[in-house]
Amino acid sequence: MISKSFRINCICRILLFSATLGLFFYLCLQTRFYATCLILAVLILFQVASLLDYVNKSNQLLCRAFESVLHEDFSERLDTSLQDSSFREVCESLNRIIARFQSNRLEKEQQFHYLQEIVQQTGMGLISVKADGEINLINKSARNMLQLPHVHHMRQLEAANTALGNLLGQLKSGEKRYIDIENKNHSIQVAVHAKEIRLQGEHYRLFTLQNIQSELEEKEMDAWKNLIRVLSHEIMNSVTPISSLAATANLLIGSGNTIHPSDIDDLRQAMQTIEKRSCGLMQFVRNYRRFARIPEPHRQLVPVTVLFGRIENLIKPSLEQGTVRFSTSVKPDSLQLHVDPDLIEQVLLNLLSNAIEAVQENQRPEIELRAELNDRSAPVIRVGDNGKGIPEDVLPKIFIPFFTTRPAGSGIGLSLSRQIMRLHGGSIRVKSEPGVRTEFSLLF
Repeated sequence: MISKSFRINCICRILLFSATLGLFFYLCLQTRFYATCLILAVLILFQVASLLDYVNKSNQLLCRAFESVLHEDFSERLDTSLQDSSFREVCESLNRIIARFQSNRLEKEQQFHYLQEIVQQTGMGLISVKADGEINLINKSARNMLQLPHVHHMRQLEAANTALGNLLGQLKSGEKRYIDIENKNHSIQVAVHAKEIRLQGEHYRLFTLQNIQSELEEKEMDAWKNLIRVLSHEIMNSVTPISSLAATANLLIGSGNTIHPSDIDDLRQAMQTIEKRSCGLMQFVRNYRRFARIPEPHRQLVPVTVLFGRIENLIKPSLEQGTVRFSTSVKPDSLQLHVDPDLIEQVLLNLLSNAIEAVQENQRPEIELRAELNDRSAPVIRVGDNGKGIPEDVLPKIFIPFFTTRPAGSGIGLSLSRQIMRLHGGSIRVKSEPGVRTEFSLLF
């Protein structure tokens, strides 16, 4: 910061001051030139005052520059037309620093306005709340969802929508909930996610509100289409032969006269087929009722080792019919699940039954059942096999109710398993490499 000329100027002044001081003491001690000594004393005082004034000017320039930075007043510029070259260099350096601060400030302001515009224009609602309940940020999407053009405190939000206000007060950091928000014209379903942050020593709670109504309606329509397609397919498969055979039987019976002996066998076969298809249709309806009436889970703490032991005993007869190598593992051994053991047992039996059937054509069939903690320390149960796998085009359809690729399959096992996992607040995932490995994961 101190220029070379400033250093040289100070050194010259100090040397001149030292020489004058030395001459003053010499004349005072060795001669009787008292008038000259007096003049030298005055000159010494002048040199000291001049040096202090020179240094003070430099300090004043620095103070003015630092005050500008401190108060973020970057409009002032230091005078660079001074006669002293050292001060000109100092002023030029300080002006460059002020200009850099001004440039950084403008850049930050532009970034801030850019981010503000993004926050306001994003389709997701954002609400930031201070520790005292003051709302310091609410974007346009959130105001439109809540139909609150002006809201500055959580009390105002709670007064306008009590359910949402209570939910925001209960949500913990990282937690996600769903809520129906009633507006004047319609109702929308919103996913609310909470996050706690600290900024400059102050505590904030950030809430995101995502309107998932359109996505839900789209998924619902897709589900209905798939369900109707499957239902119509199954019903038509049963009703078409029943209708055809009933017409044949009616034709054989005729107008009420005695049946010709040659037609009795055809009539008996038609009746048997009608009975068989009717029973199949009834079984389909029973499976549908079973899928639609899953009981609410009665949760309890269950050690996974105990659960796996019960499963192994149940599938042992199926394993003994072939040469399937079955292995289980639980890490850690003390792992427990807060679940309904009967329902989760049903899910595991469905997955293991599918795995046993999938490995039948393998010369070295292997099925693995293991439980562990994932990277979020959440329990995961994995069912893996080295069977024929699931084709890529079939994979997205396996959880559709009544969809099956097995001749004797009901098509509700996997969809039922997904429903049970959802009732437990979990999910079921699958990844398959045909002919290599298929793995279903139960995430709790």
